[in-house]
Amino acid sequence: MIILHKIKNSLRQAYNSKIARKLQDTNFSIISNTCLGGIMLHDFRQRFNSPFVNIYIKANDFIYLIQFTY
Repeated sequence: MIILHKIKNSLRQAYNSKIARKLQDTNFSIISNTCLGGIMLHDFRQRFNSPFVNIYIKANDFIYLIQFTY
């Protein structure tokens, strides 16, 4: 099980490194209700510009929040 986890992480990092090299606009934020946004920013080697990094917001509250964002 640990080996599969390491393989999965290696594949994720390789894929995200490929995406990071292709990024043309690096001034962006990821809005996520889980810590996944922070993980993506880390893997993309981007600055953490978002107030939503490393937090958890319940689904209903998150939907309410983003309704008034845009």
